[in-house]
Amino acid sequence: MRVYVDGCSMTYGQGLPREYSLAELFKSEGLYPKVCDKSRPGKSNNAIFYDTLENRNNFDIYVLGFTYDNRTHLKFREQDLDLHLTNTFAFDYQVEWDTILEDQCVELHKSYYSLYDNNFYRKLNDFLVDALITKLRSNNKIVIPFSWQHRSTDFDIFYPLYGTKYRISESDTHLNKQGMLHLYHALHHLILNRASHD
Repeated sequence: MRVYVDGCSMTYGQGLPREYSLAELFKSEGLYPKVCDKSRPGKSNNAIFYDTLENRNNFDIYVLGFTYDNRTHLKFREQDLDLHLTNTFAFDYQVEWDTILEDQCVELHKSYYSLYDNNFYRKLNDFLVDALITKLRSNNKIVIPFSWQHRSTDFDIFYPLYGTKYRISESDTHLNKQGMLHLYHALHHLILNRASHD
């Protein structure tokens, strides 16, 4: 079974060795011979939506870790520009392009969040999640959606609720090795349940 994994830093396994990313854990068990990892830190739901649809015909199972509403995404010359709600726009694009692009991203970040509306983006993100799951299931794909923020959708979504024992630290709420392993096993169990009902 070919598996597609997408999500933000919580799926990527930020702060851990790469073998503890969710996608690498799927590979390590040997049950899923082909695993594609499209997760990255700071990824938004609209970026997850875009990348998953780009890959909608290439995999059998879609493990999608939906993230927080206050993020968005743009493409510039195939470069991913991820915006999320922080005090400053911290990513340095000078390595990839030039200071003009970096300056424009800083200004875009200020403008976007000065006009940000929580209620609008919450509903928009819920619509994106529902539309993506509907599209994949219409193509007879196994879809395992989970989310780090509560969603109001037509589909059941798994919510990983982990206390401090599964976090890197009190100040870093990303999952530690134990947390990532627990998440992998929970999602693997959901795949088995879903596959047995299809």
